[in-house]
Amino acid sequence: VSAADAVGSVAPVPDLVGKRVVRIASGMFHCTAITAQGELYSWGAGAGGQLGHGDDCGSTRPLLVRALRTHRRRAITAAGGRAHTLALTTDGTLLAWGRAAHGQLGLAVGAGSIADALEPRPVRAIPGPHMMRQLAAGEAHSIALTADGVLFAWGSAHGGRLGTQAAPKGGGVCAC
Repeated sequence: VSAADAVGSVAPVPDLVGKRVVRIASGMFHCTAITAQGELYSWGAGAGGQLGHGDDCGSTRPLLVRALRTHRRRAITAAGGRAHTLALTTDGTLLAWGRAAHGQLGLAVGAGSIADALEPRPVRAIPGPHMMRQLAAGEAHSIALTADGVLFAWGSAHGGRLGTQAAPKGGGVCAC
C-alpha cells in the first residue's frame, strides 16, 4: 500500500495537478472539481450515474464530464448528493444527473414517472426565469437559491427536509 492509499494520508489529486481548480464539491460517494476554464471533473462511485460520464461505472481518477463540453457549457459550481450531482453553468443552466428515485433530479418525465440520468440534463421543472446563485444536495433531495432570494426544493420530503408541508408529486419542485 502506497502512502497515498493509506487511510488518513493527505496527498494532491495527481490528475488535477497543474489545473487551476476553483470549486470543489463532495457527495456521499463521489467528488467533483471545477477548473477556472469551467471544466467539471468527477470521480468516485458511479452506480447511480452520479459521475455524469454516460454510464454507471465508478472511477478512482478524476474524469472530465464531457457532456458539458459537447454542449458548450462551462460549470461554475456543483453539489453532490448520495447518488446525484447538480451543476450550474455560466449561461445560468441548472443541470442534474444520477439517481432519481425520489425526484431529486427535478427531471420528472411524466405523471409520476421518474428517470435516472447518466449525463447532465437541464432541470426544467423550476417555474419562470430564475438566475440560480447557490446549489446544495442531500441524500435524496436538492435545493437551489436564486439571485433574487427564492429557494426551490425538490426530491424526498422525508423528515421535512424540503421545508414544505407536502411532498411534491413525481419529482416536482417547490418554491419555499
